[in-house]
Amino acid sequence: MNFYQKYQDISQEISKSQPQKNILIIAVSKKHSYEVFEEAYKQGIRDFGENSIQEGLGKIERWRELNPDIAHTDREPHLHHIGPVQKGSLRKLFGNFVATHGVGSMNNWKELAKRSLKESHLLRCFIQLNLTLEDTKSGFLESEFLENISEIHALCNEKLIWEGLMTMGPSDGDIETTRNVFRKLQQIRNEYIPDKKISMGMTGDYKIAVEEGSDIVRIGTAIFGERKYIEK
Repeated sequence: MNFYQKYQDISQEISKSQPQKNILIIAVSKKHSYEVFEEAYKQGIRDFGENSIQEGLGKIERWRELNPDIAHTDREPHLHHIGPVQKGSLRKLFGNFVATHGVGSMNNWKELAKRSLKESHLLRCFIQLNLTLEDTKSGFLESEFLENISEIHALCNEKLIWEGLMTMGPSDGDIETTRNVFRKLQQIRNEYIPDKKISMGMTGDYKIAVEEGSDIVRIGTAIFGERKYIEK
């Protein structure tokens, strides 16, 4: 299957709608086999999204074993952790993932900051906001984020980079609500941290996300098809 062609088709579509921006597409490889991951890399995809730290580790470690000559260089796959950050596995992010897109609480941000002081690899982080107010979603409420923005800044260091903000649209996929949520995140970014990036938009709503200012979209099904495999 030509994953890269699908990736390129989406990239060209986005470029036509937003020619002034260079939007990063993360190919969400979660719950697909290592073989799918490897084939997509061979075809030319470099940025991959994994919800589970353990699943992502399994893939990158196997890739490194099979490609020792270019492991730990810019030529290896760039893993993005796109699930909620969990305290017990924070240390595994450094050196294995280029970024985490789901820092949803001050406790986790503080733990990342503490851990980063012991690390030689840097980690780029997106603070997740819950703008749909759904209990099933992680993230700071808008008021919580604004109350803590100064401390978030203060805890950054050369190994812990605050890259930007992330949010997710409503679970029911309502178009109007989705647009309002994405627009709200852009407004928050523009008002409080205009130098930061926005990570929002998936297969079902990435077109709305790029219209509302997203810098990064996370697309799985439109590239890899339906998920049929769970990495063990």
